[in-house]
Amino acid sequence: TGVDDDAAGKQAAMKVGNRTLFAGIDAKLAQLKEIGCNPDGIKAFETLMRPLYEKSLNEPKFRLNFAKTGNTFSDSSLPRSEQQFLYVVNPSKKSSGFRFSSKEGSPLYNEIINDIKLIYGDQDLGEYVYHKVHKRRNLKVIDLHQGLADLDFEKYIKLLEFLADKICKF
Repeated sequence: TGVDDDAAGKQAAMKVGNRTLFAGIDAKLAQLKEIGCNPDGIKAFETLMRPLYEKSLNEPKFRLNFAKTGNTFSDSSLPRSEQQFLYVVNPSKKSSGFRFSSKEGSPLYNEIINDIKLIYGDQDLGEYVYHKVHKRRNLKVIDLHQGLADLDFEKYIKLLEFLADKICKF
């Protein structure tokens, strides 16, 4: 029942300092449904994050943190400044996608750029794909806006599948 699901969801979440962390992909997906995220956005989130979650279970050097509003995938075997491969914001209530980013130096940074070119071709994506410099660390970051999913959901899912597959091969 809904009450049982809510209780299970609360047990699958824990407070660590001022952060709420979820104990796995299913608990995180339940949280996304509970807060009213777009169903297609949840599907897209799962497309990318479930393979990463499974990789993190099978290879301890990979860590996936599901927090209340943002999620990270990292490789603990790398130097601290290079560990985070991917930062993923929860899907919104309206969009069928979610915002995610990767830092230059991450093995994923160039893969994202290459996969976007492969899937979207010469299409102008300037409104959805940003290259920016992180203020505090002077690092280049590629940031993909959630609207990219609304532009063409099938291509967006394909991009997420490509990225998940490549990450799982690291």
